[in-house]
Amino acid sequence: QAKRLMIEAMKKDMETRFSKFVEEDTMRIQVAYTYDRDVAEEFAKEVVEAFPQHEIFIEPLSLSVACHIGPGSLAIACANSLEDIQ
Repeated sequence: QAKRLMIEAMKKDMETRFSKFVEEDTMRIQVAYTYDRDVAEEFAKEVVEAFPQHEIFIEPLSLSVACHIGPGSLAIACANSLEDIQ
């Protein structure tokens, strides 16, 4: 259910707060995870289905964040350009 809520929240943000960047086709989406990339890749499939027009990146969360939230965490984020998330 949490994955569905994250996707729905991202859809709402893209329709409202970030609509300009969606229209300009400069929006990128990132799936972030801790510990298990396979789980992140499975979640990314759901994200691709929800946002087929956007490029999706999968990256681990930083150690400083991961040590506080633990293994198996997932998140999605968006950025206005490729440079913003690399």
